[in-house]
Amino acid sequence: MDLDVLFLGTAGSSPSQRRGLPATLVRRGGDRLLFDCGEGTQRQLMRSVGLVELEELFITHFHADHVLGLPGMLKTFALRQRERDLSVYGPPGLRRVYELLAPVIGRLTFPVELVELEPNDELDRDGYRIAAFEVDHGGPGLGYAIVEEPRPGQPEHALRLRLVLRDEGPGVHAEIRERIFDPFVTRGKSGGTGLGLAITRRFIEDHGGTIELLPEGPGAAFRISLPLGVIAPPVMAAAV
Repeated sequence: MDLDVLFLGTAGSSPSQRRGLPATLVRRGGDRLLFDCGEGTQRQLMRSVGLVELEELFITHFHADHVLGLPGMLKTFALRQRERDLSVYGPPGLRRVYELLAPVIGRLTFPVELVELEPNDELDRDGYRIAAFEVDHGGPGLGYAIVEEPRPGQPEHALRLRLVLRDEGPGVHAEIRERIFDPFVTRGKSGGTGLGLAITRRFIEDHGGTIELLPEGPGAAFRISLPLGVIAPPVMAAAV
């Protein structure tokens, strides 16, 4: 099963003209999982895949840049007359933070379930699980790993993690598409060394994986494939 990761915001503490505040949408089969909800997350969703009817949202910690997009998004869901339950997961203290935001959120048309997780808690899903682990980030915080379960009859060496990573930039210029993974290839960036993708490919290939540039579309898109073992460390963690 392919795992699609959409980085909605990758800025730290404050946004920039090209980078929103932290939020990551993970699409695994029919599941849509949102990790963190920085200010402007719902607009980033609208600009990319649309404001999908999320069922689960995971907060890594309670710094303002990771949670201030939540009140506005919940209110937009309510204005749409949403009725489906929404589960919000986070570290201890989640209920208290929600209480503080409640006057801003106001009345909703749907139930919100608040679930406080501890490190090493796991949530079982269809063919995979979401595992919480402890992080050191100046207060209560969790990272989240999405761990794929072995498929019946599938040998260990055949298990692979597949990711599609996209951005909303101008894309890769035709002049360098064929050489994009070569060292020192760059175009239009002041101060760029052109080594980032070369190092990335070397790292992935050293671990038995592959990376490829997908056909031209909005922004740049890369497909990464990595082998997994039956007993493996966490394969994906939400940004902290």
